[in-house]
Amino acid sequence: MSDSIDEQIDSMSWEKLKITRDYENGFDAIHTLFPFLSNNFEYALPIDSSPRLRFLTHCFFQSIDRKKDDIDIELFQELYKNKENDPPLSKEYLIADSIVTWIMSTSKQFAKEIDCNNEKRAGLIVAVATLLRLVATFQAASVLIKDGFHCETIYLFRVILEQIAYAYKCSTITVDDEIKKIQAQKCISELKNIHKEAGRMNGLFSNYIHHHADTWNSFIKQDTVQDLTFVINRSGKESKKNVIFLLSLSVIYFDVIYDIYKNNADSKSKDFLSKLVYIDKLHKKAKRDLRNIYVPEEKA
Repeated sequence: MSDSIDEQIDSMSWEKLKITRDYENGFDAIHTLFPFLSNNFEYALPIDSSPRLRFLTHCFFQSIDRKKDDIDIELFQELYKNKENDPPLSKEYLIADSIVTWIMSTSKQFAKEIDCNNEKRAGLIVAVATLLRLVATFQAASVLIKDGFHCETIYLFRVILEQIAYAYKCSTITVDDEIKKIQAQKCISELKNIHKEAGRMNGLFSNYIHHHADTWNSFIKQDTVQDLTFVINRSGKESKKNVIFLLSLSVIYFDVIYDIYKNNADSKSKDFLSKLVYIDKLHKKAKRDLRNIYVPEEKA
């Protein structure tokens, strides 16, 4: 059975991604909105929209007559006849939205498994609440990635890492009165107990927060041909690279969920543990696919 799951995941296509939506239970998909530009109109569609829907929407905006503020039906029909091949969306964006969807679906199930409505210590309640609240921050990061805000995304990454570390620390506190004394910015060192890369990532993200000189080349660029220096506020190319960090943060997030669950759940659910194993396999596939994009000579 395990082999068949591995094969299924390995052959999975990000381009055929379909996001689960469950609005009644708070599973919105705002993070999946992808920005487009047609006829100088900016608009957004869910990233898992079909190529046909994307093409029809493009034709609609292209056929708007701005002077008349109306649709040019003949132009729309002409555009539709051409049926241009819609270029595929970048795999990095599809992976980013998949990551956030895994976090959304798992976080609420995790909270139910811990069941903080029963009598629990304050530290555990705060830890679970922090991890649940972080779902929105992960969503925001995915939105910023698709909009090309590469530096702003890293600022959020620092927040995410710090809050994950805070949740992990809170989960270990057994004396309720001690919970208010915890300072989130001082929790990274303990997070390294379960994820050794946390310290290095925090240092990198902090360089962006504090505007360290090492980060300047991410937004200050030079054109040696025209002898020009300019500042880049948004960059799709740089932003897509941030999906690598988003994946790393997701791995840490799930490591903390597993640690808290293992040490605090009243009973262990095979279904939930199986889900964590499945997502771990998805993480590994995403890592392989990103490595093949950015380090193609080191095929995984």
